[in-house]
Amino acid sequence: MKDGEILHKTVVHGDQLTEERARNVQWTYKLGETDADRLEGLELTFSEFHLKMCMFEVSNKVFVKEESAGEMGTSFAEMNRSDNSNAKKGPSKDFNAYKDFHESETIASILAAWMEFSGMDSIEGMPSVRKLPDTATLKRWGHDQKRDWLNKEINEFLKAYVFTQTSEQLVEFVAAVEELDTQQRHGYPCRECGMLFTTHPTRVNHERTQHGKVPNSTDDRDEFGYYLCRHQCGKTYKTKQGRNRHERSQHPDQADELSEQAESMSEEGQEDKTEDYVNNYHSARLMFGMLIMLFNDSVKEGDSIGLLKFLKVALLMLHTYKRVKYAYVVLLFLAKVYAILSEKLAFEVLHDRYFNNSGKAGANIPLDLRMEHLNRLLKLALKQLASNISEAAAQRIAKSLSTLEDVLRMIDMDCNIKSRSGFHSSKHLDETVLSITKDLHDMKAFSFQPGREYKTFKGFKRNLLHKLDYREFYSWASRLFGVWQTMYY
Repeated sequence: MKDGEILHKTVVHGDQLTEERARNVQWTYKLGETDADRLEGLELTFSEFHLKMCMFEVSNKVFVKEESAGEMGTSFAEMNRSDNSNAKKGPSKDFNAYKDFHESETIASILAAWMEFSGMDSIEGMPSVRKLPDTATLKRWGHDQKRDWLNKEINEFLKAYVFTQTSEQLVEFVAAVEELDTQQRHGYPCRECGMLFTTHPTRVNHERTQHGKVPNSTDDRDEFGYYLCRHQCGKTYKTKQGRNRHERSQHPDQADELSEQAESMSEEGQEDKTEDYVNNYHSARLMFGMLIMLFNDSVKEGDSIGLLKFLKVALLMLHTYKRVKYAYVVLLFLAKVYAILSEKLAFEVLHDRYFNNSGKAGANIPLDLRMEHLNRLLKLALKQLASNISEAAAQRIAKSLSTLEDVLRMIDMDCNIKSRSGFHSSKHLDETVLSITKDLHDMKAFSFQPGREYKTFKGFKRNLLHKLDYREFYSWASRLFGVWQTMYY
């Protein structure tokens, strides 16, 4: 800042709550006379450590249930079998224990799926289906040819076990949102005479009354996500409650028939033996674990493009499983990067997000995790003051934390004391991977066998976004875009 003029914005990082509080303060002063009064010198964003914890909480909600302790292959059962009892406390109470188990279970799922994919009888065995090239061929191949062969095998593996349904449904979701956005912007044309309407229900009502066109679909919703009257009178409603209220008032004599149909459909669903819900569970767990691995690699390597890919999928996950606070900040971050901020500032916000204390490649950590480390050092230093603690002393120590950290590091170097690595690796974790891999391979978790089901996870869907309503998501995002338009433009 120079003479009251902001020359360059400062990017401020924090967890979701810190970002939210700082943003609300900034919005409170939005009517200030100068840029400094409006606090426009600060660009607020969230960091990744607490987002990762939030994603672990989603995983814990979806895949971990105490009632599944006796069902081999489930996450809770494997925590018991591999002696990872601390992981059962959950990510909010013992983050490191849960993180280590989650990573071990993901690696085991990849190994078990690859063994099924390649036709291996044991983890030390040789592939019988996707066989390795012979020794002569390998000697003849260069590095590029070996890499191309491996990439091809990995692509086939991902198509078979990760992208089978999820990618197709994501493409359908994006197409549906784009079509809905087009209709909202330009209006809904009558599919008979071409007359434009501002909403889909008024268009349907016009087609029904003027052209005699009545939807005869047996689905609960039409192609735009609106609820259809189940008595096929042609009316559509934005909410299920509105549809049900219409049916009670306009079709009271047929209410018993609807309840009988619902019961029969429920019974048919229970008797459906064409799905392998055990396979669905482990395929979904594999997909979620690999998504977290993408996140970890993006942070460690400073790969902002990979981070953006993760955030786009994480946004849908967070919204589906009602993590509304982080869904909000992730959508705001994407809106800032792609639309609100200047290209220069967006580049800085996207890339200036990590801290590397060792200077080594692949050793980045999120800035909010760095702040947790400093908080730990501050608490340790304040504890040493004992009865001499005062506000002035606490302020003095807090302002000198970076220097204090450097002094402690130099003392450790002089005394030849090596600091503990932040990467957790032990014989116990290796044994956990082998134990889970053996269990998953023995039970053929990644082999499709119709009729299998975990009692605790009845009707488990392979697609973790199956509850996501694209119309509701579009309405939620559009409402927020309207708010942000008034605040940032």
